[in-house]
Order: sequence, then structure tokens, then C-alpha cells
Amino acid sequence: MIRVTQLILFVCLFTIGSSVFAGGHLWDINELYSNFDGTIQFVELHVASSASNETGMATKWIRSTETGAEFVFPGNLSGSTAFAHLLIATQGFANLPGAPTPDYILPDNFMATSGDTITWFIYDDWTYPAPALPIDGVMSIQKDLGTGQLILAANTPTNFSGATGSVDAGGPPPPPPAPTASFSIDITSGEAPLAVVFTDTSTGVIDSWSWDYGDSNGSSSQSPSYTYNDAGTYTVTLTVTNTGGSDASICTGCITVTDPPPPPAIDFVRGDTNQDGGIDITDPIFMLTYLFASGPAGCLLALDGNDDNNVDLADAIYLLTYLFGNGPDPASPNPDCGQDLTPGGTLDCAAFDACP
Repeated sequence: MIRVTQLILFVCLFTIGSSVFAGGHLWDINELYSNFDGTIQFVELHVASSASNETGMATKWIRSTETGAEFVFPGNLSGSTAFAHLLIATQGFANLPGAPTPDYILPDNFMATSGDTITWFIYDDWTYPAPALPIDGVMSIQKDLGTGQLILAANTPTNFSGATGSVDAGGPPPPPPAPTASFSIDITSGEAPLAVVFTDTSTGVIDSWSWDYGDSNGSSSQSPSYTYNDAGTYTVTLTVTNTGGSDASICTGCITVTDPPPPPAIDFVRGDTNQDGGIDITDPIFMLTYLFASGPAGCLLALDGNDDNNVDLADAIYLLTYLFGNGPDPASPNPDCGQDLTPGGTLDCAAFDACP
């Protein structure tokens, strides 16, 4: 059984120990502030009670989840922490006229401005946007000590010595003026396919380019090239954009594309279906093979023996009648090489080896 004197000694040691050994768990995040580019930032901690011995800060840290930056307290505090504040700020903040002197220096861009979670050791963390972190140089995220809710208000940085103030780091710079769009074209007319190179000659700050070549095909390149495969007249539009606005340059009907001329007509001999330089029984056989056995034929005009702009069984009969039944000669060109004197049909002649 523990004697009464031992119990009294234990309680005394515990009481003495609790007052001698400093803590740090009663500090909470109290305010977060940043300007638009993250060079002026501060994190403020606060003890919201009369606890005077929350000085054990050595090796404890403040950390940004988004940037991965971490500030580690280099040592313990000295002095009363009752209702105290700690100001940890960037050098840019420290350089502002009227700013209270930071207790510790943070690196630039310690916090992400668009969204982040700032964690104070194992004791507290704030996540934004909820509300969003202001970047106008005046407002900050603060804790309403009456409700415990996060609010937006004009910044009130306070350091450990109790010096306080309010800074104005200015808002984001105004956006640049909208750019002026213009472009040049190396070729404006020609036969399809027509390759055209566009050169951007726009002025001003440009974040993006958008080209419309006149046939619903676009590009985001600064100086693209494009090939027009179809005949027509095309209107080209270039739109350039930055954060201050956009501008468009329109060249109406500036590209003219024509169809290439048809290839020169091939000389051939009508009726000489197999292109061997004469008309004999092998020619109707060649034609029948083409019609009924998928045989090759390089010049359909030569197979059109009766010149009706069709290749069918009637042409084979026409040639057989010419050869063996005193039928009429195949139409011109025949017997010499020449051009089709009755053009306008759908038959063509890709090659005819028997004609020079």
C-alpha cells in the first residue's frame, strides 16, 4: 500500500512538473495572408487563453500540403504566452512599411494561392478555398474567436511582442491590353492541293492563337501551314488572345483554289482491246474475259467497239460481226491511233501501250 506521504510527494512532483515543463499545444492558426504572387505572405499563430507557458516550440513545424514547403521552429520561446501571437512571414512582408516585425521568416510562395491545406504540427490545420485565400493585398483568412469559424477580414498581423498593424500589398497588376491580330500568307491562289504558310504578325502579349482556314479546320499554332485539297474561295481568320482580351484579323476570300487541269487524253485504237496493235479474235475474247471473268482492262475506250459510251456484251458482238460477218468497222480512232471524237461519256483510257 502506498503511504500517505508517498502519495503527497507524487502529487507535488506532478504539480511541479506540469508547471516547469513547457508545452505548445494551445497555439492555433489564427490568420493566413498572401498577395497575388505569393511573395508577401504570413501565417499567424495565437494562444486564445491565459496559458503562459506554451513556449515549447523547438522542432515543431508549419507545413503546406500543396507546395510541400515546411517551416520548423528553431527553438523554444522565452516569455509569457498568455493571449500571445506568433508572426511567421516572408521577407517581402517584413520589407513593407508599417508591417510588424516577423518573429520568423518564411520562404516566398510558402502557401499556394489557389488552394492549400496549412498544418500546424499535430494541433491545427486550415484548408482553403473554404473560404478562398484573398490575394488583393488587404484581406486575409482569420478565425472568429467568438464562433471558431473562418472569415475574411482586413489583415491584422501581430507578433510575439504584441506589435500589430495592417498592410496593403496591392492587388494583382492590371491585365495587359488586348493584342492586335494580323497575319500574312505566302501563297493566295493556285491549283489543289494548295499548300499555304500563314505567318503571324500580331502585336502585343499573346497567350494563344486560333486559326480558322475557312473550311472548319483550326489550329492553335503561331505560324501554321495548311493544305487546301478542294477548289473554292476561302476566308481565313486569326484570333489572338491574352488575359486582357482578344482580337481577330479576317481575310475575306483571300485564298482561291482551282481544280488541276485534266490529264492529257491518251491516243488509242478502238476495238484493239488487248492493245497488241491489231484487231482479231483475241480482242472479243479479251472483252468477254473483262465482262464475265474480271479480266483487266487499261483502256475502256478501246473496248467500246460500237462507240455508245458503254462497255457491254454488245461491244463483243459488234467486234465479232466486224471480224466474221462483214459488219461495220469500229468507230474512229481506227485503224490508226488517235483521240476519241465523241467525248463526254464516263469511259476513260489510263494507258494504251500500242500507241506511242
